[in-house]
Amino acid sequence: MTIAPNIQTRQLSTRQILKSIIILGVPLIIGELGSITQQFADTMMVGNHSTDELAASGMVNNIFLFVIFFTLGMSYAVTPIVGSAFGKNDSSSIIRSMREGLILNLVIGLVCAGMLLLLLYNIEILGQPQHLLKYAKPYFLILIASVPFMTSFFALKQYMDGLGKTDISMWIMLAANLQNILLNWILIFGKFGFPEMGLLGAGISTFISRFLQFAALLFIIWLSPAQKKLRAEASAQEMKPTVSGIRHQFLLGLPISIQLSLEISIFGVCAIFMGWIGANELAAHQVMYTISTLCFQVLYGIGAAGCILISQCRGAGNTMSMLKISRVAFSFGLIVVGGIILLLYIFFDPLSSFFTTSSEVKIVMKAILPWFILYQIGDCMQITYGNALRGIEATKPLMIIAFVAYVLISIPLSYYLGDISRLGVHGVWIGIPFGLTTAGLLFRWRYRKHCKTLENE
Repeated sequence: MTIAPNIQTRQLSTRQILKSIIILGVPLIIGELGSITQQFADTMMVGNHSTDELAASGMVNNIFLFVIFFTLGMSYAVTPIVGSAFGKNDSSSIIRSMREGLILNLVIGLVCAGMLLLLLYNIEILGQPQHLLKYAKPYFLILIASVPFMTSFFALKQYMDGLGKTDISMWIMLAANLQNILLNWILIFGKFGFPEMGLLGAGISTFISRFLQFAALLFIIWLSPAQKKLRAEASAQEMKPTVSGIRHQFLLGLPISIQLSLEISIFGVCAIFMGWIGANELAAHQVMYTISTLCFQVLYGIGAAGCILISQCRGAGNTMSMLKISRVAFSFGLIVVGGIILLLYIFFDPLSSFFTTSSEVKIVMKAILPWFILYQIGDCMQITYGNALRGIEATKPLMIIAFVAYVLISIPLSYYLGDISRLGVHGVWIGIPFGLTTAGLLFRWRYRKHCKTLENE
């Protein structure tokens, strides 16, 4: 079950690390890209059914975006704890950490669902067009019901990732995405005798998909021979969940949640700035942000793979390899995203035509492209070293640094250069790489400092 066969040796070779990152990272990347494909399919299907329903889904999904990132961040605490216990071959701690993570994330899912219900019953305060609410309310309600299943799946997925079994979650997510697309087609448009439900059908499909993902992964964990062996090796008393363990995961995950929420806020606030400039500029910003999710998901898969390896090395006492893992992950991330950027540059015109037929929007997209390319370097650094800090359970700096880099530097700089200095589109987008690079450099500094401390212990 170990990814790096010699993880307990004094120093892993670059070849071993790179091979492990690829084995761990590819399933993570494929799973996340599958989710993006499913989101594109949802948007196209709902949009083809009704423009009003598309607008209503956009309103609801923008609210849920913050919920997804916040709860995902909380679940990210499971991976380094399980990975460290796995590196120590501590079966009791592995099982206990999984159960504690499941309890914590289920409770968080229920709390978030309750808060979203309050918002649903007061949704008029958002000031959205009244004619959209008849579509938004039932869709909102069915998505709220799916939140506890979604957060529970997040916890179990991160547990399997911590063990190095990233491929299992990948196959479940891909199967669920295909199921969701098929059910969308059936329920939105009323195929095979089902009533034509429109946006509500998309919500029902998402609910079923999230429930099945959780049920499938729980079923595999319960019946897997490897998991049965872990439970057999564990002490019945020591694998019981503890309040202190749940509290530790909460305190570890909360800074990650805040960091992710602050990071996505950059693009949301910059969208407002772009809207002040003009409709074409806002449209171009949205398209470039959508394209950027491709690079982000690829880089995050590589960074998360590094996090898993680092946590396992930390548990095994192999602190000598931890700095090397982060360097290899960062270098590999730059190479991969460089390849994606090259393809984007070569095929930019046909790709932009896929999103828009407006020549004005395409001109703005080309103006943004150099800053889009530049910010990938900072994004690669902050993703790699942010995940590295997660791997050694040093997550408090993530929250503080994210606030400084994103809220105090990136957003004010984008506003100043874009609006006050009248640099327009260029000014708004210049602030993004400045913020991400600042975060990356500070994450790297904190990680190296923590590693030196661990090496001297």
